[in-house]
Amino acid sequence: MKLVVAGCSHSNGSEIDGVRHPGNPHKAYGGKIAKHYGWDMMNISGPGWGNDWIFDSTMAYFEKISDPENHFALIGWTCPGRYTLYCHVEDKVVHVCPGQDASCFTEPSLFRRVDQHYKTAMLNEHTWRHEHYMIIAMQDFLKKIGVNYLFFDAITANHALGLREFNLENIDKERYFRLNDEQNSYWNYYLQNIWDGNNRWSQHAPESYHDYWAGLLIEHIEENKLWPTST
Repeated sequence: MKLVVAGCSHSNGSEIDGVRHPGNPHKAYGGKIAKHYGWDMMNISGPGWGNDWIFDSTMAYFEKISDPENHFALIGWTCPGRYTLYCHVEDKVVHVCPGQDASCFTEPSLFRRVDQHYKTAMLNEHTWRHEHYMIIAMQDFLKKIGVNYLFFDAITANHALGLREFNLENIDKERYFRLNDEQNSYWNYYLQNIWDGNNRWSQHAPESYHDYWAGLLIEHIEENKLWPTST
């Protein structure tokens, strides 16, 4: 059995070892869940990834497999305001996060696009709606090919905030941890509780919290019988 973990820097285990990027996925919650069940793990998360990149990377991986029954997908959806740009001058993909200083991009046109985006349209109905439909599309795709899965919010409590007006009946609530709870997200819950902050830099949780979050997800998986029968 293989656990496929997709998400942003939190899923990637950033700052666990005191080095911001890259992280240590095996010490992050995904690695701990894989160890608990004795599964292999494929971690396709990355620092700064937005939901569009998470969606595309997950789709690309699962379209190629021939044994979906031997996979379990764990996806931590991130902040809807993130997005991905390709800079043709520098020939690189740039993952843009809210609050990121656009001056870090040396190519002028890329700087202008990032700066304009965060001045006018960082979070609006379009970005919330886009995320909502991506989640439904990923859910339906995984069910169609027969992959067991669990979703959760990694940073913002998306369905309790901007997605409040959307129809949640199209989302399988057993497979979306703490859907529609304002304190449901991995990061929001961390901020509401006191954890050992010695082994972290500034924007990510220590390994002790990854242990705790993994325990919550394992409990949800087992209570709802989401684990696959094949090992």
